[in-house]
Amino acid sequence: MRGGVNLRPDLLLAIQKSATGTARVVVRSCAPGSMTERLLITARDGIYKDFMARMRPAPTDRMLDVGVSDVINDGANVLERAFPYPHNITAAD
Repeated sequence: MRGGVNLRPDLLLAIQKSATGTARVVVRSCAPGSMTERLLITARDGIYKDFMARMRPAPTDRMLDVGVSDVINDGANVLERAFPYPHNITAAD
């Protein structure tokens, strides 16, 4: 977004400010099937695979997922979508 004009109509970004004053850009939505969505899914799936390889969670491990999204698509909430023990996840936004 430049000067209030969205240069990428297939991508909706949200800027969130934390309690400490730092800002982060969050992908809120993108057009289904777009290049942006495919890149988002690839990146998040890679992060999930890296997490699983490094942490190797057991079926009895419990997990707190802070930052879950209310967006429903293939690029959102990868942990809840792919984790083999979803009953052990507590999600919070």
